[in-house]
Amino acid sequence: MKNSITRGLAVAAIGAMLGLGVSEAQAVPTPVGGIFVGGPGETTFKFANITENFVDSVGDVLTGVGRVSQIQAGGTQLFGSDICVSGNCELTFSFGGYTVTSLDTTSAQNSIVFTAGTINFFVDDVADSNIVTGSNFTDGTPWLTLTGHTTTATTGPNAGDVGTLFGQGTSFTDSELINATGLGELEVAGGTAGNYFGIGQIVNFTSSIQSSPDGYSFPLLGTANLQITAPTVTPPPVTPVPEPATLALLGAGLLGLSVMARSRKQFNAS
Repeated sequence: MKNSITRGLAVAAIGAMLGLGVSEAQAVPTPVGGIFVGGPGETTFKFANITENFVDSVGDVLTGVGRVSQIQAGGTQLFGSDICVSGNCELTFSFGGYTVTSLDTTSAQNSIVFTAGTINFFVDDVADSNIVTGSNFTDGTPWLTLTGHTTTATTGPNAGDVGTLFGQGTSFTDSELINATGLGELEVAGGTAGNYFGIGQIVNFTSSIQSSPDGYSFPLLGTANLQITAPTVTPPPVTPVPEPATLALLGAGLLGLSVMARSRKQFNAS
């Protein structure tokens, strides 16, 4: 009995070690729609350069474009075309629909609140986007579509405000002096990579914005960081279905048991 328990514990330990090995093996960049991202259960970081228009009144709509310059996938930092499964592609995006619902420039720390908003990512097999001119940032079917997720700010000058994107900083009425940071939440809504990341999955978003240098098409320039975790999906248990030959053997076995039982009954009666 003791030996059986010891052998059982040893088998369990080996199984656990194999399970860890499989888990660690999965901690590598995963190709999704031509782009390397984190595997299921891992957080993918997307760092991007962005440029956008200037808004300074309630009702104004924020729009802009950006290009992903860095991805953390499977514990690996990927830069430039290294994020591409093959070739010299690029991952770009456009955003819009963020509507100003509140703007406070009376305090030393200005604040702004947006509602709605959509971001569409695109994979292009030609790296031709130009952040100075704002051109070539959209191409074909979206790789990933994110929509604004309404939440309530809990800290800073936006505490208590309700919206999809919150900003704070200085000089919000002057496009030449503005210095701002933003944060908000988004939801996975579609795109070729939408099912992988999980429709409805929450994406955390942060950004920083300053005035663009002379010559840029958009007046504001900055960076953005998105964090998204692909869900871990456990497949449902599979119930094996007997093949016809197996069913035939099972039927023959049951028939044999029936004949044996009848013979034993007749023998006992005699």
